[in-house]
Amino acid sequence: MKKTYYLLLITLFVSNNFYSQKLKYGLYLGFNAYDIEIEGPYSASGATSKTNIGVFADYQLNNRFGIKSNIFLNKTTETNYSVSTDVGYFSDIFGDVTYSSFQFQGLSKFDVRKNYDSGFYLLAGFRFSQIGNIKFEENQELEDELLKKSNFGALLGFGTSITKYANFEILADRNISNPFKLTDDKSKNLGVYFNLNINISSFLNEN
Repeated sequence: MKKTYYLLLITLFVSNNFYSQKLKYGLYLGFNAYDIEIEGPYSASGATSKTNIGVFADYQLNNRFGIKSNIFLNKTTETNYSVSTDVGYFSDIFGDVTYSSFQFQGLSKFDVRKNYDSGFYLLAGFRFSQIGNIKFEENQELEDELLKKSNFGALLGFGTSITKYANFEILADRNISNPFKLTDDKSKNLGVYFNLNINISSFLNEN
């Protein structure tokens, strides 16, 4: 997973030699949280991440439209996993579940002004998550039985240019694939990403 991340990072910097006028890239920092609603015998309350760290790329197509991606490493904790019993109450089974993941956000970008990346813009796209190590608070022997190794989500949100060197974004996320391996359980996760893009290419182009 880390080799793929480093390869993408190198690709971003090499590609700048060919698309320096329209391509922006730099450091990605973020945070995300989501609510978990499960249809089935299992239950969980929600999840939060530690700081997401990665890179971003933003390519201008015309005065208003562009495409961008956020690529980052993530560590998330999902809390209060339990399972319903035959007598009608919930029993703790996993406790908190922590996992690391590689995530890719592919987005289309529409600037409300006819001056690309100069203010407020809208975003829509998808998320791909590749899950790495999974750790259970309890019943560690079942760590390979709960979550699929990959899942997808739909993204919709907005962003704004804070300065010439930084953008801030808020993205709503809704899963479009079931993250559970268990056939009797389907999860509806609704969450939000807070993204900060620091434009390194602007610093480099000025020197």
